[in-house]
Amino acid sequence: MRAKSYAKINLALEIIDKRRDGYHEIKTILQAIDVHDDLWFSPSGGLSVTCSQPELENPGNLVWKAARLLQEQMDIAQGARIHLDKRIPISSGLGGGSSNAAATLVCLNEMWCLGLERSALAEMGALIGSDVPYFVYGGTALGINKGELISQLPSIDRQWLIVVNSATSIAAKTQHLYSKIGPRSYTTGQSVLSLAKTISLHKSLREDYMVNAFESVVDQVFPEIAWHRQLMLEHGLNNVHLSGAGPAMFAFVDNPEIGLLAEKALRGDGVSAILCSTVDHGCEQV
Repeated sequence: MRAKSYAKINLALEIIDKRRDGYHEIKTILQAIDVHDDLWFSPSGGLSVTCSQPELENPGNLVWKAARLLQEQMDIAQGARIHLDKRIPISSGLGGGSSNAAATLVCLNEMWCLGLERSALAEMGALIGSDVPYFVYGGTALGINKGELISQLPSIDRQWLIVVNSATSIAAKTQHLYSKIGPRSYTTGQSVLSLAKTISLHKSLREDYMVNAFESVVDQVFPEIAWHRQLMLEHGLNNVHLSGAGPAMFAFVDNPEIGLLAEKALRGDGVSAILCSTVDHGCEQV
């Protein structure tokens, strides 16, 4: 069995407050894009995970965690050989690890003939990470609480976009960014809810609602962000947005022809740029 494990962007992300359990209350709108990793699954007596990036071949990989969790929760001895071919940039704000975990839950549920509903897989995924439940469904969705409570939204019309990512890698990046967020960055969530309403009415995306709380601190952690943003603007990419806690940024383009020109120009400046489009589903078996 082979599956495409898609990345995501956050069309909007607001942090409401810090919770008593140490996590943050957020509201966000997530959107799948066609940048993807590939996973291969085959039956086995044991469980093994290999990867095109050998440094990810360890029990901390969310693919491994998802497979082990499914075994434990369902009390089964079946195993699998899993190979992960990475394309989604790691620790970029595009959700690659969470997407891989969700694809693992969905595919092993089928391969092991467990018959679990998506809602049960999403609930299980929340034990791995807050973004995993979203990736069980994919498409366009509103996430609340820690981001793990998901409500599907109508699919938006296909949009083309350029994604720019930094080469800088920081350990425990998301936690580090959250540690820099204080009450001055807290908002009510109204922009997210307004954007969700606009999407629900099948209207065009309102980019003035596309806010991200991490914009207030991301430059402190990734100084090259300012340079990347300036280059994107210079190459005609207006309304540059941050995805998740970054450092990946994105900007919509009118058509793929314009996008290809911007992608080529940015790469010529030494920037990691990807032309891609939105997709209206989650992981896909091929």
